[in-house]
Order: sequence, then structure tokens, then C-alpha cells
Amino acid sequence: MWNSKDENFIFGITTLIEILRPIQEIIFPSIVTLLYTAICYSLLEYIRYSKEIFKKDLDVFYTLTTNTLTKNYLEVVKGTEDFEELFSNPVAIIVFKNFCTVSIVIMDILHLKDWLSKMAMEAILYFALIFGSLGILTKCAADIPLEMLRIKSVLLDKISEQAQKNRFLRYDIQIDLLLKRKVCVLTACNLFSFDRGFLLKAMITVIAQAVVFDQLGSTLKNSE
Repeated sequence: MWNSKDENFIFGITTLIEILRPIQEIIFPSIVTLLYTAICYSLLEYIRYSKEIFKKDLDVFYTLTTNTLTKNYLEVVKGTEDFEELFSNPVAIIVFKNFCTVSIVIMDILHLKDWLSKMAMEAILYFALIFGSLGILTKCAADIPLEMLRIKSVLLDKISEQAQKNRFLRYDIQIDLLLKRKVCVLTACNLFSFDRGFLLKAMITVIAQAVVFDQLGSTLKNSE
């Protein structure tokens, strides 16, 4: 028989688990997602700012101006690469956790007869949180390599425009190095890269897999 101390201890553990559950399921993933999105957006805005500066002030044949502008831009490129290296694994965990949540909800919808009355509101809130946060995150992450490609287009336009004015001058080597540098694509643990269609493709895949596994389970159950 358990005494009152044992019951109080078990009650304390149960209470602690109930407190930690939302922290694990909602608060911590939301903090990581918010931090990732905020840094990603800051990098994106700085890249866009660099693009406008290149359009306005770049003279591909003037070494001093070119060195200053390319140095500032390469710093943000290096920052983006460091950001990818630091956050690639945590964001992969968050993405997989969200996909598992969606898969579990889909399985509940397929199996529970009274799902609509008991769990519909909770599922709607989960879906709103997951789709909303991942939608903003993937858009910011996908726009970074696109903006880097646009900067390369700006540089090529500047070279073409200014070369027509003076065909005997060569543009600075920094421009050539910048054009040859690969754009930084943000990924989740290098397993998949973020692009504008990532969320839609991923969710369709997760839902399709949940339905297939459900049908497979039903088939095996009926065959026994």
C-alpha cells in the first residue's frame, strides 16, 4: 500500500510532467522557430539592402568602391553560412517534430469516430501554429538564395552597362570572385533545402504517407 508521501510524490511528478509537456511541445519549438525566422529575416533584409546599394553606387571599374561594397556583402554571406551551420540541425528537429504532429492528427482523424467533437479545436490550433510558423520560416529561408541570385544579375547588368562606355577597362577581380561564389541555400540538416514550395510538398507527402499507412494497417488487420 502506498502512504501519503508516495501519493504526494507521484502527484508532484505528474504535475511536473503536465507543466513540462507544453514547454516541450509548444514553447521551446516556438522559441527556436521565432529565433530562426527573426535571424533569417534580418539576413534577408541586409541582402536586399546590399542589392540596392549595388544598383545605386557600384562602379565595377573603380577598385576602392568595389572593394568596400563587396566586403560588406561578403560579410553578410559569411554570416548566412555560419547561420546555416549553427541552426541547420535544430530547425530540422523542429520540422520533423511538426511533421510527426501532423501525421498523428491525420491518423486520429481516420481512426476516431468522435474526433470532430473531441479534438477538432485542438487540431485546428495545432495546424494554424504549424502551418503559420513554418510558412513564414520557409519563405524567409527560400528568399535568401533568390536575393543572392538577383545580386549576381545586378552585377552582370552593371558590367554590361559600364563596359559599353569603356571597353578597354577590366572590372575588378572582387566582382569576378563574387560572381563565381555559390549562393547559400538554407537547409534542415542538409536533408532537404528550403524553397518556396517546400511546405506544400512536405505536407502533401506527410498526409499521403499517413493515409497509406492507415490503409495498409486496415488491409493487414482484415486479412488476419
